Amino acid sequence: MAQASFFLVSATLILFTLWRTGSYFSYRSKLCRNNCLPPPPYTQKDPFLGLDSFFAFIICQRTLSAPLWTLPGRLFGPTYQKRKCLQGLRYDIAENLWGNGIVVVDSPHWKHGRALIRVAFDVVYIANMDRLKKHTDTFLELLPKDGSTVNLAPLFKRLILDTSSEFIFRKAMGALENSQECEDFMSAFEYAQRGTGIRSILGRLKILHRDQKWWDACKRVTDYSDEHVKMALKRLENSDRKLESQEKGEPHRLTTIATVNMRQCVASTVLPSGGGPDGRSPLYIEKGDVVELQYRQMGRDKTFWGEDANLFKPDRWESIRPGWEYTPFGGGPRTCPGQRLVFTECAYVLVTLLRMLDHIENRDPEIEWKEEFRLTAQSKNGCVVGLIP
Repeated sequence: MAQASFFLVSATLILFTLWRTGSYFSYRSKLCRNNCLPPPPYTQKDPFLGLDSFFAFIICQRTLSAPLWTLPGRLFGPTYQKRKCLQGLRYDIAENLWGNGIVVVDSPHWKHGRALIRVAFDVVYIANMDRLKKHTDTFLELLPKDGSTVNLAPLFKRLILDTSSEFIFRKAMGALENSQECEDFMSAFEYAQRGTGIRSILGRLKILHRDQKWWDACKRVTDYSDEHVKMALKRLENSDRKLESQEKGEPHRLTTIATVNMRQCVASTVLPSGGGPDGRSPLYIEKGDVVELQYRQMGRDKTFWGEDANLFKPDRWESIRPGWEYTPFGGGPRTCPGQRLVFTECAYVLVTLLRMLDHIENRDPEIEWKEEFRLTAQSKNGCVVGLIP
């Protein structure tokens, strides 16, 4: 019995070695046929799963040190290769939070979901100015009028909750009037995003993420959504089913809300650049490979934005007209459908706020940017300012 087990293990190891060797030479052959070069490797202590990258990211997240996703790019250039646990399997990773939403599905499911919401987003940024004005006026009433220090971040979140919930459910959450309910929901939502971000890094090893608080937070968010969808449908039934710039670009460039994105290659292809030490040679991508897009690194690429790419400089937008170098809302068919809505609401709130003030003072004791990462990123200290009438 022991001898049979030994031969079985030995045969498995031999077959695995032969498979890996064959895969390697097949890959090298395809590189040569297409005149491609591999990108420079990202040196890792764990050459198999890349777990050292995962733990380094967790340490970075907890200590609020320099964003980890910017380090490899500074060392190896705009394109590099590394091993990691992550696979392009969004649905299995985020279904507890996002369900069957367009963020996590593909093909016919995505096409159907996108078609349902596209028309609404095409007109909402124009048709809902009265809704936006109502909530903005409530927001402004909560601001101090004596120049005292205030953290605007929680108030902005409550404003967004009210405008978004009225757009989605046709009834505002009332976050600006009821701060406690808002804080409970936002705490659950942010914790759910943070856990989903960790699971996205773990990929197929997401089973290692065993956090009951995360499950409870996801349930809190989905239960709230389900409840308000039912209420919205009931209101429709009761009504017989009758349906009644520069300052914006620079913050999204320096500190993109979404830091990374991933796509899994469905057919082997050759990209015109990205291979070799300088990234200028053709790059071969094989079916099943996962390509990770570093939005934060793209927004600070000195080859396009200049040597002062790490500085906040709105004036640069007077002469720069970016294309795929600037994609905080994605691009192509999967561009965020709410992009124009976001810019419209930001512009309206910002201009309305500035018209009632003489100037705004920074009151944050920490000048250096400190980041808090969930599924997306935000300022760890919020937005601590003094509003001077």
